[in-house]
Amino acid sequence: MRRHYHVSLVLLGEIVAGFGASLGALFVFAKLMVEVLEKETNSLDFTLSKAIYALRSPLLTPVIKFVTLFGQEFTIVGALLIVVWLIVRKHRHDAVFFVAAIAISLFFNQLIKEFVHRSRPSIAPLELLHSYSFPSGHSMNAMVFYGMVIYLVHHFWPNRRGNMLVALGLSLLILAIGFSRVYLGVHYPSDVIAGYVAGLCWLMAMIAARETLLFYRVIVHPRDE
Repeated sequence: MRRHYHVSLVLLGEIVAGFGASLGALFVFAKLMVEVLEKETNSLDFTLSKAIYALRSPLLTPVIKFVTLFGQEFTIVGALLIVVWLIVRKHRHDAVFFVAAIAISLFFNQLIKEFVHRSRPSIAPLELLHSYSFPSGHSMNAMVFYGMVIYLVHHFWPNRRGNMLVALGLSLLILAIGFSRVYLGVHYPSDVIAGYVAGLCWLMAMIAARETLLFYRVIVHPRDE
């Protein structure tokens, strides 16, 4: 019983922290969205974009175009593989949470884009896209997808050093994906930041929801050892 009591306290702490972080991210996102709608970020966006455009080179551009694929195209294949693995290992609830996290994130991203109606950057884009710009779908998707991968690795692989390396590597990939969107001229920096914050908001909410389900199981159906 002592072990279940300890587990319950840990889960409760994670639930409070998760929903707290989600609400905090929601507040930051709402503030940023208002600033974008009022065009308060335009000056900084143009300044940062031009600084990043100055880094363009024939050698770097193909690398950046490859990196940006990890924000959407490659995540589709990765998501399928992870869902199949979870189902085979009989972790069906985790498979449902994983799919829901990604699918609803994509829906919210499109919903916000339609609401804000921000046009794509028009200064020397290396790719032409006709959808709206705010928030960055690649950045939001990367935050949710790779954030969920980090969480699942932490949950299923009890190796602290390995978990830290995975978290560090995927965190750097998330940042690289956001950088790639500005480098390619398809997003403003504020679009990328908003994508990160919106993704973090939804990611933490989903993790907290899953921890709530685990907490319920521990309280209602405790297993004495």
